[in-house]
Amino acid sequence: MSDICFLTPTYRGDYKRFVKLRRTMEKWAPEIPHYAVVQTEDIALFENIEFQKNLKLLTTRQILPQHIERARQWRVRGKPLRQKYLHAHPTRKSTTGWRCQQFVKLLAHEFVQEKIIVCIDSDVLLTDRFDIKDFRTDERTHLFSCIDADAEMASWLIDTLNYFGLQLQGKPISRYIYAPLPLDRDALTSLARHMQRGRKLTDKHWLDVVIRRKLKSEYTVYGVFLDHLKCSHSSTLKIEPSCTTNIWWHSDIEFAETSIAGLARRRYLLIQSNLDLPESVIEAHFEWAMN
Repeated sequence: MSDICFLTPTYRGDYKRFVKLRRTMEKWAPEIPHYAVVQTEDIALFENIEFQKNLKLLTTRQILPQHIERARQWRVRGKPLRQKYLHAHPTRKSTTGWRCQQFVKLLAHEFVQEKIIVCIDSDVLLTDRFDIKDFRTDERTHLFSCIDADAEMASWLIDTLNYFGLQLQGKPISRYIYAPLPLDRDALTSLARHMQRGRKLTDKHWLDVVIRRKLKSEYTVYGVFLDHLKCSHSSTLKIEPSCTTNIWWHSDIEFAETSIAGLARRRYLLIQSNLDLPESVIEAHFEWAMN
């Protein structure tokens, strides 16, 4: 059994980016298993993808709790919401596709057997040969973190610290959000057990705690749990990552459009899908990643 795998929650809107990700995987990491969890209604499109070496396709219906999957589907169909489909959700809004992708990652220990689960979104490209040392040192899974967060990330951190009952005074504004990002399967299992203890009688699943408490970053929940609680795992090692070139902020757009030649050849390249860059720019970076 492999010690490591990739995990990508995705959907129809990311299909073109996902195909590019798969092509770079088959060039630079053909031996690594890749789990892709696709929104149920989109699975037929992904089943026809040409690049399927070591790819395992799953649907959100197979992974998510039934009431959350049902709420997600109701949103997709544009139908009125009913409270019974979002048990204990304070705003009575359905669970978005983006949130469900977060839930898939938090549930990864339930359907993945590999010890290290590398979450890699569809807007990431591999640019060099895979190296497990990016995600593990001496059998310890890396916990990616550094003191570098914007105000939005800081607010997610504060909400998560408050949920876990941790004092804010003296806590640095740590960032736990990266792409790609490794999760330790045993640590995820411990996190799920801890969250289970926070359920109310009205909660159908411990993910309802995440919804009810409005914890908006799965990586921050995972990072704070490991970094600050006594139950943090000895199987993880806190480290500042250096394996990705990031085109993340709007301030990076000009660089992305004009400076391919100046990109550092790290093993991963993130081009944030929210930047809405022209397809020609994305294609140029893809060609660079493949060479």
